[in-house]
Amino acid sequence: MSKILKIIGAITVTAAVIGAGFVALNPGIVSGIIGNDAGASESADMEIEDNRWGDVTEQDLSVVSDVSVTNPITSFQSELSGTVSMNGYEMATVTTPQTTIEEGTSTVSVTSSVSRNNVPTWWESHVNNDETSDVNIQMSGEFSKAGLSGNPSATKDEEFSTDIIESLRGSLSNAEGEKANGRIILEDTGAEWGEVDEEESEVEMKFTITNDANVPIVITEFSGRSQFNEIQLLEWETQRNDRTLRRGETTDIDVVATVDNEKIDDWLASHIQQEEISNYEHHISLDVEAADTSIPIAVCSGEMKTAFLVDNTAGLERNGCDTPDRSVDFSSSESNDDSGVGSNVDVGENVDVGDDLTDGTSTDGSKSDENSEDTNKAPTAVIEADPQSGEAPLDVKFDASGSSDPDGTIERYIWRVDGGNLPGGGETLERTFRTQGQYDITLITVDDDGNRDSSTITVDVEQRSLR
Repeated sequence: MSKILKIIGAITVTAAVIGAGFVALNPGIVSGIIGNDAGASESADMEIEDNRWGDVTEQDLSVVSDVSVTNPITSFQSELSGTVSMNGYEMATVTTPQTTIEEGTSTVSVTSSVSRNNVPTWWESHVNNDETSDVNIQMSGEFSKAGLSGNPSATKDEEFSTDIIESLRGSLSNAEGEKANGRIILEDTGAEWGEVDEEESEVEMKFTITNDANVPIVITEFSGRSQFNEIQLLEWETQRNDRTLRRGETTDIDVVATVDNEKIDDWLASHIQQEEISNYEHHISLDVEAADTSIPIAVCSGEMKTAFLVDNTAGLERNGCDTPDRSVDFSSSESNDDSGVGSNVDVGENVDVGDDLTDGTSTDGSKSDENSEDTNKAPTAVIEADPQSGEAPLDVKFDASGSSDPDGTIERYIWRVDGGNLPGGGETLERTFRTQGQYDITLITVDDDGNRDSSTITVDVEQRSLR
C-alpha cells in the first residue's frame, strides 16, 4: 500500500509503508525543509497578528506579541525568538522555551521585555524625529522533528507618535488672556523643543506679558513647571533680571526649560499603565518687586492620549485653566506721590510714567483726548490650506498672503493649531500632521497699530490605510 505524505509543507514524498511503521523513501527524495519553498501551498507560515503592552515593572516594560503559526502537518517543539526595535535601536530581544506548535493554525503569545535603562536612548531619537518612532517587531521559529527543520519568520512595522510639545503649547495658549493679580496679562505663549540628547531635553519657551496695572511694576522672575501623571518633567525659571514695565507696556520673556531624561522612563511607565493616557498640569507664575512670593498666572490641565498599542483616539483633551487667588497690592496706600506710583514699587531709573496714567492725565495736568484721531481700522485675516484633508502623515502648506490692512500694514502673523502657537511668524507655514484627527488652524494678523483679526480653518487628517 502506498500513499502521498506531505512533509511539513514543502516536499511531497512518495512512500511505501511496510509492516508496523517502517518507511522506505523513494530514491533521490530528501527530507522536507519547513517554509523554505515560498511557492508551496502547505509551507509552515508565521504572522504577527497583534501587539500590546504587558506588565510594567521597576526594570522592564513588556510588549506581548500574538503570533499566528500555520503548521500544515504535525505538531512540533520549537523555540520562538524575537526583537523589538525603535528608530533603529534594538530595545529588546526574547527567546521562548521549547513550545509545542500544534498541527493546523494556532496562536502563540511572546513577551519581549524592554529594559527601562534603554528608554533615554529611544527618547532622544523619538523627540529628534518629531516625536515619532518607527517600531519594528520581528519573530522567527526553529521547528524540528525527526530530522526535519525549518525557520519561518514574520515582521511587523508600526508607528508611535506623541504630542507632548503640542500639549504644552495648547495648554499654555489656554492661559493667554489670564491675569496675574488681575493686572498682569499673559498675551502670547510658545514652546519648541531645543537641544535633546540622552541625558537632557530642552524646551525653548516664550511668553509675552502686558502690565495692566495703574503703576509701573518690576518683574524679577518668571517660573513654572509641567507634570504628566504627577511626574514633574519640566521646570523653568528665569535668572534674576529686573524688568520694569510701565502701564500698558508689553515685553517678551524667553526661557529654557529642561527635562531630566531619567524621568522619562517613569513617565512612560505611568503612561502605559494608564492605557496610554497622561493627565498633565502646567503651572505658570511670576515674581514682582512688590510681592514677597510668586504670583500664579494660571494652572492649565488636560489629557494627552496616544495610540501605539491601545485603541485610543490620539490627541489632546484640554480642561482649560484656573487662576489661583493671590492678591498683591502693587501700590502703597500710605504714600503715593503725584504721579500715582507707590513708594514701595521700584519703577527703575528711566521710566517715564507721565503719559500713562489711569485717567489720561499727563504730568502737566492736561487731559488727553482718546478720540482726537480717526479710529484705526483692523486688518483682515485670510487663511488657505493645501491640502485641507488626507491620510496621515499629511503635509500641509498654509498661506496668509490674502490677508490685508485697509489703512496700514500687517506687522505680525501668528499661527496656532488647536490654540497652541506654532513656530514661524511669516506669511506662509508648512506643517506635518502625523496622527488622525481634526485640527483647527488659526491665523492672527496684527497691523502696525496693534489691531488684530483672526481666521480659522479645519484640517481633517484621516487614519493611514493599511496596504
